[in-house]
Amino acid sequence: LNLELAADYLVMAAWLAYLKSRLLLPPDEKEEEEQSPEEMAEALRFQLMRLEAMQQAGQALMSLPQFGADFFARGQGESISVRRRPIYDVTLYELLRAYADHRVRHDRLALRIEATHLYSVEDAVQRLSRVLGAVPEWQTLFSFLPSGLRKGLRLRSAVASTFVASLQLVKDGKAEINQAGTFAPIYFRSREGDA
Repeated sequence: LNLELAADYLVMAAWLAYLKSRLLLPPDEKEEEEQSPEEMAEALRFQLMRLEAMQQAGQALMSLPQFGADFFARGQGESISVRRRPIYDVTLYELLRAYADHRVRHDRLALRIEATHLYSVEDAVQRLSRVLGAVPEWQTLFSFLPSGLRKGLRLRSAVASTFVASLQLVKDGKAEINQAGTFAPIYFRSREGDA
């Protein structure tokens, strides 16, 4: 793959073959003006010594400490790039509140977002886990909703979180659910043997 190195080897092989042929043949009187094979071998040996000396000098130069790799100039900055990726830990209410504050400042619009309490799946899992041992018989899932809920967003969030929590408990092997048909009531109970 290195053509320059291959060419050097080819020239060296041609020289050696030529010298070998000159040494094997008897000397010719007609070629007295040319160099003898011994002189040519000595010239080749000298060239090889020069080449070896140049290679050693090149290796000695390349083994010295390199500027920008082994040592640096004073005040030279590092070439390490720093990426900053912010992570925001906010709720939906806080995002909407910040948006409303921005709109009020720039557009002079009065927009207020009231905080609402929605039920999370974690709350529903804790609520169902507390009553799980006391439910050996089938009961509707709606009987496990928090008391005092009316129609609206809070009721829907409570139903959704309770349903997802019941699925999680079934997945964990702690409860069973049953539904007779499409849009039929969903029944829930402790798993048999755990009550």
